Amino acid sequence: IAPLRQRKDDIPVLANHFCQTFCVENNKPTMQITNAALASLIETDWPGNVRQLQNVIERAVIMTTGSELDVAILGLADEIDSVDNDFEMAADLTLRDMERELILRKLRKTAGNRTRAADELGISVRTLRNKLHLYHAAGVKIPG
Repeated sequence: IAPLRQRKDDIPVLANHFCQTFCVENNKPTMQITNAALASLIETDWPGNVRQLQNVIERAVIMTTGSELDVAILGLADEIDSVDNDFEMAADLTLRDMERELILRKLRKTAGNRTRAADELGISVRTLRNKLHLYHAAGVKIPG
């Protein structure tokens, strides 16, 4: 199957399907996707493909309190930037560098909360502490 960016006609159908599915799953009344939001979805290249579109719609359905999904609730700029940054990061780094970068990003995201960062990373606080100790010894500035 071709990437979603090459199947722009499928985007409205998929988006509406996901919207209805997630409304039912979350016990919310049926929502409509505005024309402006659909246009924005169609203009997006979707580097994460259908799964990324699905995640964007699911998050929007959960977050909205109204009966419409509009451009603002979709948060597409943040979504695409984060995927693009992750792809760029992966292309230029070794596995060890990627691990360090991911850990440091989680620490920044959690405002230095090591327990929460470890939980989100799926590692123990002790493992996180040991890795941070190694990074610090190598001269890396630790967030928080």
